[in-house]
Order: sequence, then C-alpha cells, then structure tokens
Amino acid sequence: MFTACQNAVSEINKPNVNNDQTETVPEDPNAKFRDSLGEHSFNGAEFKIQVFENASNNLLVDTESETGDPYNDTMYRRNREIEERFNVVIKQIITNDDALA
Repeated sequence: MFTACQNAVSEINKPNVNNDQTETVPEDPNAKFRDSLGEHSFNGAEFKIQVFENASNNLLVDTESETGDPYNDTMYRRNREIEERFNVVIKQIITNDDALA
C-alpha cells in the first residue's frame, strides 16, 4: 500500500557511487597574486612620474640598470616588466627640492 514511499526511502539511503575517472587539475599556486588589469597596449606612450629628490629623501621610482642592490634591482625589474606588459615607457622627472629637507 505504501510502495512508492518505500522506494523513495530506499533511494535516499543508497550510497552515492561515482565511477567516473576524472583527472583533477592542480590549482595554480600563483593565482592569488594575479591582477585583474587585463591585457592592454599603450603603443609605447611615456608614463611620466615626477619625483622630488633632496638630501633626506630618496623617492626615485626608476633606475637605469641593475646594480646588485636588492632594492634597486627589484625596482628595475618591476618597471621593465610593466613596460613590456603594457607597451609603455616609464620616465621619471626628477625635481630637486632641498626645501623639503
């Protein structure tokens, strides 16, 4: 008399067996470090940054070459990667401002 209910209950109690042999793709460990800026080309345009240089502060944002100094070399590599990725030329405009010293 309650046959339909018995079938529904027995279906619920059956273990879910999945025989599909799917390959798991490993998660990219660097995914959390990627930005969402997308792919853009600025056709070699100059990206100018004005920096103030004085005796007490070194606020430079670019350097011409690697020198072996970790700070300098990191700044150099970062800027070259940005230039290559976005097809821009980073140019810093140095303004001497001893009044801030």
